[in-house]
Amino acid sequence: MSITTQAAGLRSALRESLPSVDQAGADPDRDPFFTYLPPSHARALDPDACIVEGIRGAGKSFWWAHLSSTPHQHFISGAFPEARLKIGVKALQAFGAQQKSDDAPSKDVLAKLIQKYPARAIWRAVCAHKAGFDTPFPKTNRWDARVEWVQDNPEDFDELLQKVDQEQERKGQTVVILFDALDRLAEDWASIRPLAKGLFQVTQDLRATKRIRFKLFVRPDMLQDPAITAFPDASKLLARRAKLDWRRADLYALFFQCLANAINNGVIFRDITGPNLRVNWQRKDGGWLLPSVLRADERLQEQAFILLAGKAMASGPSGYKRGKPEYVACESFAGWLGPSKSSELFCGCSAGRRSDSFRLSACLRFSGHSGGRPSCIKNSG
Repeated sequence: MSITTQAAGLRSALRESLPSVDQAGADPDRDPFFTYLPPSHARALDPDACIVEGIRGAGKSFWWAHLSSTPHQHFISGAFPEARLKIGVKALQAFGAQQKSDDAPSKDVLAKLIQKYPARAIWRAVCAHKAGFDTPFPKTNRWDARVEWVQDNPEDFDELLQKVDQEQERKGQTVVILFDALDRLAEDWASIRPLAKGLFQVTQDLRATKRIRFKLFVRPDMLQDPAITAFPDASKLLARRAKLDWRRADLYALFFQCLANAINNGVIFRDITGPNLRVNWQRKDGGWLLPSVLRADERLQEQAFILLAGKAMASGPSGYKRGKPEYVACESFAGWLGPSKSSELFCGCSAGRRSDSFRLSACLRFSGHSGGRPSCIKNSG
């Protein structure tokens, strides 16, 4: 295969394989083998990690969608055992990006319910619905009736909660109920606060059970608001929180995982890196697993990028030249960017016409993180 053909194939693989900039849907839109788990995210997927903190674009909505997908959960548990996602974990979506009220009250329904009931009663009703409480919990599609019953029957609620918990214990199964997009609980922050505080309180309450958990994907600003976190034992809940952090090596590992699994041209990347880097690509469940050394060894990652993009951005002695802001940002600040912005920049670079050599684009060049936020990030969106 000629260099020109290889370069064109790799550009095509980039466009085909990189993840979507925004994961806003309730269902994953990609095959499981495009999923990559950074080491720091393993703790976030643990059923006992009830609070998962992440900035915008760090992967909160991604994991909210993928944890509840049986094929993706199966792949993660096999390929990344450090995540502790055992067969007995049953992850269920509650509030999130969806607009309907099947799994949890929508924003408009919440606005009506909070006028009549305490926030804790609303979220306890969500727990009862998702955990599958038997009668006398009402078998109705109306949230008003469900919340009213929970508010009026606290002892019955506790008994049914204990019954479900014991049933799950006998089965060896843990029910994890997922919440995301908490900034959409209401129209403004003042209205969000009581709903979020009630949700945090019920999350802490459920820590007393053995097999029923809420897992909240939360932005940092919500955790920093005392109007939300000022309740007894909140410190215990927050002390156990996990963070969705992305090291520079993690971003490139995600890139390699996706590129290697591109359906049409992933084989080019695997054939280039396999013999040259002496890494072994293993096939599992229809996809290719990233060799462990390419997950964390930055020197080996650099060698992989040299194979793809060459040693320099330009042919001059320094190897550097001025470029579009997105190229410079992608080159020098991969450790600062999250996966959403990194994928956006990589896709933008791969769409441009560059030299038909392995220098696919300036954004493929591996470079260290040099400090604060560059001005070019602002320019690139």
